[in-house]
Amino acid sequence: MSASRTLLVVEDWRGINHSFALVNQFQLVEMLEGTDLDLFHEDAPYFLPHWSRATNWAEFHVSDEEKLFGIPAPDSSSLSDWTYRIYFSTDLQPPKFSKKLTVFLVAELDLDEQSFAPGSNLAEFEAAGGIIGTPSNWSRQRIIDWGFKPETVYVVPHGISRDYFFPLAYDAIRSQRTALGFTGNEVLLLNIGTAIWNKGIDVLLKGFALARQQRKDLRLIFKDQRNTYGVSGDNYIRTTLSNAGLFSDDVINAITLIPANLTMDQMNAMYNIADCYVSPYRAYSVNLPACEAMACGIPVLVTKGGAPDDFVEVSGHRRVDATLPSHVVIQGRNISAYREPDLDHLVAELIQTASKSLSESETVAPDWKSPVHQLLEIMS
Repeated sequence: MSASRTLLVVEDWRGINHSFALVNQFQLVEMLEGTDLDLFHEDAPYFLPHWSRATNWAEFHVSDEEKLFGIPAPDSSSLSDWTYRIYFSTDLQPPKFSKKLTVFLVAELDLDEQSFAPGSNLAEFEAAGGIIGTPSNWSRQRIIDWGFKPETVYVVPHGISRDYFFPLAYDAIRSQRTALGFTGNEVLLLNIGTAIWNKGIDVLLKGFALARQQRKDLRLIFKDQRNTYGVSGDNYIRTTLSNAGLFSDDVINAITLIPANLTMDQMNAMYNIADCYVSPYRAYSVNLPACEAMACGIPVLVTKGGAPDDFVEVSGHRRVDATLPSHVVIQGRNISAYREPDLDHLVAELIQTASKSLSESETVAPDWKSPVHQLLEIMS
């Protein structure tokens, strides 16, 4: 950011573990520690009424919480050139405390009218010099498909905080696995996601059930997001397997469902006990859990194509073949493009999964310094 502009107003969510809020809070910590900004903050209302710090908090470290909740609110005397807005629904209306607006926007499949807050006007936003920051090239293309001018949409990747996501020592991993009832001989597959179509959980469940027929040492840990989105994984797992003719006591008993809200320290432990993070998605804007798993030294197996192609490049990580359906109608919704994972290839890859062996030197995941400075650069 240029020397002539040191004021930035951030409008966002704090205090919950939704991905927008987590990304924003890590960005804020980096802005406070790694820049010379005069930073101001305004809380946006949560999208769902049941969200609260009491029930959805990820528990940042105390020192970071003090920084996050110590940022002053803006007023008429703190007018800045830019406001950075990161919450949902996306609000393109002119900011109160600055001249220009940068908006964080993601698109997994495609945007629709419900993606934007009432009063948002794309033409007026762009005419006023507004710009969009999005975390992947896949998401950028979906945003452009909706109608945003390409020159206004910038890819600003996510980072990972090494203070929260890092490899644990072998003894700590073994102790955690034992405490959760897993043996040392079992190969643990992990997925953290919501049981909705674009996340590909149905593909994962079918692939796991088929692989389990040949590999009885495979176990699946599924951390659902019912605490955030109210979507329970219990019935989804049983219904998906039953509809596919793959339901059995053996498969059900090999799946461990984690319904509880977890702190980031607990999430770090969960990644570390896994042998592979598996995500055969159809569409993601970035797939942050895969990034976090990589930072913990966990091999990932994700769909080929889409957002993770921006960062899943190093040796030891694998990708599932996928086709690219385009301009189709799915569940009554027009979809410009998505990835359909190849189930047979997923099964073959799962069968080949071994206990993790990646060294820390192979875990490539950027911290937040570079992404934050990229964000500030587009506002310079």
